[in-house]
Amino acid sequence: MFTVFFADDEPFVLEGLKIMIDWEKLGIEIAGSAEDGKTAYDMIKELEPDIVISDICMSGMDGCELIEKCMTQMKKKPKFIMLSGYSEFEYVKKTMRYGAKHYLLKPLDPEEIQKTLEEICGEIAEDREREAENLRLIRCVEEDVFRKLFLCGSDAETVERARFLLNVPSVDTPLSMVMFRMNQHMNLKDIDRLVEKLRSEVPDENMLVMYIGMRTVTAIGAEQPVVLLREFAAAGENCCDAINICSVPGINQLKEAHRYMITNVYGSAGEIKVVDEHDRGDYEFGVDIDPDKVVTMLLKNDRKKAEETVKRDFEMMKRKRAPNGIVRGYTVSLLFAMYRFSNEMGINLEEIYNEALKQFSKSLNYDRAELMCIDLLNNFADSVTNVSVTDDIASSKDIMEYIEEHYPEHITLNDISNAVYIQPGTVSKIIKKRTGMKFSDYLAYVRIKHAQLLMANTNRKITQIASDVGYSYYYYFANRFKSITGYNPSDYRKRALNKG
Repeated sequence: MFTVFFADDEPFVLEGLKIMIDWEKLGIEIAGSAEDGKTAYDMIKELEPDIVISDICMSGMDGCELIEKCMTQMKKKPKFIMLSGYSEFEYVKKTMRYGAKHYLLKPLDPEEIQKTLEEICGEIAEDREREAENLRLIRCVEEDVFRKLFLCGSDAETVERARFLLNVPSVDTPLSMVMFRMNQHMNLKDIDRLVEKLRSEVPDENMLVMYIGMRTVTAIGAEQPVVLLREFAAAGENCCDAINICSVPGINQLKEAHRYMITNVYGSAGEIKVVDEHDRGDYEFGVDIDPDKVVTMLLKNDRKKAEETVKRDFEMMKRKRAPNGIVRGYTVSLLFAMYRFSNEMGINLEEIYNEALKQFSKSLNYDRAELMCIDLLNNFADSVTNVSVTDDIASSKDIMEYIEEHYPEHITLNDISNAVYIQPGTVSKIIKKRTGMKFSDYLAYVRIKHAQLLMANTNRKITQIASDVGYSYYYYFANRFKSITGYNPSDYRKRALNKG
């Protein structure tokens, strides 16, 4: 469904527009109308219609001023159809300068208007589809970056990407984190709906809301007053068994804070709890794991090595007398990694995970936690029986890492195939399954995302950035950049600098 707004100082033209077109048949709803430019602008700003049909000559503010103001001051920019009794080219040039591609002369021809509207509706539908796809890709990037940050640590590149996504000036900018533990009866579609609802309620537009797994939804953004975070958290209260809020000194502390939060949120119930620094004090202990590596050992049928790794980690925790928070954090991190991988593989282990999560309401000493982790390893390994799927999942990480490392080069499917010892056709299928994109499209996407980071954070010339990310010809880079981001490179850099 689309919406249209009319602006014309001739009442009979306004009435004529309403009746000369079968708006319902076109899937267009009339949002409103105004007889002068100033009123029109105020109403357009409030109603945010998809299409504006405007006269050139109006009192207060003419059509040229109206389109200029809408295009320069509104976030959501409508498509304009300009009307006039004049055929002078100067009017056409002035409106086209601000993006009006459609210019109709009075008296109006219903067939011409309908044809123009059909064309515009097609453009809007394409824009929406592209925006939805870009948003989906952005969400995937957000989840991948923060999953890596939460599970694998704070390498410089991941931290910088997280800073860029959060739109904060420094890695030491204080952050707020809110974690929601979902009701057990909620399915993934219910969780997706809650995530979208929470995204519409965030106190800061740059606050990210993500579902990474373990039946928890996490929101992260620049530090906000607790009262605002409580109001935000209340938006999900009816769907959640527990909600925790905390402040984090900076991005480098997110991993430990997330591990503590996911442990704590399974130890509380029916409340919105604010976790302060004192609560987290004994958690900053320095015992670390890479749970993805442990799970990858299982995926490669090396159960013995996975068990030895877990036992070695528990021996270290006992030797260092790690507090209970560390033991619980280790266990939940391993559980979290298994949960994510099993979902990617399409294996339903909900009963196993739910039973494991119940243990967090009980006392969890070293021996009990170690047995729990070994049981989890064995249950997970027993469930992974499809060798081809297992190989795909285990190899997916290697493929993505190769692309991230070599994206500025002229890489091909054969290059990746030789690096990871998988047939090119299989590499292509894995990339498509993981990202929803063909290899060439995903490579372009990775290059453009790196270009965005460089534009926002360096003074390098755009032509040099194009070369840095792997494009020999600027024209091709600019086309790809606009198709992925919706902006040409120079406009994007201006927006990024203005935000900073």
